[in-house]
Amino acid sequence: MTASRSTACFNWILILALFAATAAAGTPTAPTPPATFTENARPLGRIAPGETFFPISLKVSADNAHVAYAAKDPKGMFAALDDQRGPYCPGVAKGTPLIAGGSGPGKLHWAYIAFREQKKAQAVIDLQPEPLFDGVDALVFSPDGARWAYRAGISGKQAVVVNGTPQPAFDVIDIRTGPRFSPDGARLAYGALNGKAGCLVVDGKPMEIDGTVESIVFSPDAKRLAYALKKGDRQTVVVDGRPGPAFQKVAQLTFSPDAAHFAYMALKEGTGWVALRDGEELPGGDGVGTPLFSPDSRHLAYAAFKGKAWYMVRDGKKGLVFDQLGVSVFSPDSSRLAYMAQLKDKACMVVDDRMEPVYESVGLPVFSPDSRQLAYRARQADKWLVVQNGRPHEARYDGLRRPVFSPDGSRLAYVAIQGKEMIMVVDQRAVSRHDSVTFPFFSPGGTHMVYAGCTRDQWRIYVDGTAGQTLFDATLKDEAITFDGENHCRTIVLKMPGPEFLRLDVHIAGGTTP
Repeated sequence: MTASRSTACFNWILILALFAATAAAGTPTAPTPPATFTENARPLGRIAPGETFFPISLKVSADNAHVAYAAKDPKGMFAALDDQRGPYCPGVAKGTPLIAGGSGPGKLHWAYIAFREQKKAQAVIDLQPEPLFDGVDALVFSPDGARWAYRAGISGKQAVVVNGTPQPAFDVIDIRTGPRFSPDGARLAYGALNGKAGCLVVDGKPMEIDGTVESIVFSPDAKRLAYALKKGDRQTVVVDGRPGPAFQKVAQLTFSPDAAHFAYMALKEGTGWVALRDGEELPGGDGVGTPLFSPDSRHLAYAAFKGKAWYMVRDGKKGLVFDQLGVSVFSPDSSRLAYMAQLKDKACMVVDDRMEPVYESVGLPVFSPDSRQLAYRARQADKWLVVQNGRPHEARYDGLRRPVFSPDGSRLAYVAIQGKEMIMVVDQRAVSRHDSVTFPFFSPGGTHMVYAGCTRDQWRIYVDGTAGQTLFDATLKDEAITFDGENHCRTIVLKMPGPEFLRLDVHIAGGTTP
């Protein structure tokens, strides 16, 4: 249900999993008044000649200000955070390094697993090596970055190590279940085995259980815990220490945002799949989707099918029948539910159980932050258009990216594709044209819109349609631009040769979104 396009700007997707480069200014339609802004490009780190960079290892901090990665040269492998490099080692574990925490002294943390000689391994936290073990994997940070944990091999046994201290050893630590931190980082849980005897370990305290732990989930407030328990060919969900009924299989354990409610899916013998919310059985079918709570936790929705008939179940009531269902989304105020639906070779958006106009295909539903508007892409006669509040925009294109609302919901922006050209469109008006362009990002108050666009193999930042002066050669795959105020944002870009990673800060003095 999406459109795709290949240009010279995307060469790096195949090589680095990064967006390829092409910049020199685009051809924007100048806004009135034009934005005034300054740019500051700060080097973070660079891959030198003779070094090999592993793109799959690249991580970006949550504040979009730092990068971590693994690389090697003739002396060995190493991990780096910006320009801080760890010591050489025979190898760096796949999936590491990691970055956690926020900006500011002492708040940002990073870690990786280093393989050593004689089949040993160790975790390295903020460049401080932890003890050597027979093996190390499943490294994870708590959400705030203050704690870390991993599985370690110790003399034929396995133990979870938390902030450098091993917890009780077992025959097996099941990394399908953890180690898993609670959202506040204060609690830690995982499943383990001694022989055939199962254990649930919470906050370092083992508890024998009659079966094996299959999955673990904490509530958003970290006060509740649920896990799936398997015994023989039956599975049970245990919530707050109380086991529920046994089923052939259980899946999709989900707490509501306020932690007051709990739902999961279960396969009943001879019946099919059902949903359970707070112990109450709800309609299901031959198959079911993931349970979705509304932001206010008052509503529960999920897709289900029986035979060839698909339907959405909301608060226990079946909706309209379709040939297939796609992504479903609650509005931020929880009052509306929208989802994608397929009828034979046609598609439509369904909003509150009402079908909107039918098209050849539709894209993901996007609500405005104030919940008053809904927009999505649609294809008609092999051309793509944006549908806003049930009404199609007049412009037709070869392709479209997902539309983006401003925080106050007053503006709508999206990237359109026409032939070999990519167009930034704001409120149905073309703002600038490029060989390639990122998603648009609005400031918290919606007064500014920033994106990166490229033309003739180079990139620039654009603020409210006005081109910046700093040239660079690529953006990262996720294209993120982070605002930390109404008039300041940052992103991480690349320059060649290298690549060299740069933090690009943009300070905006004036102007408004075109």
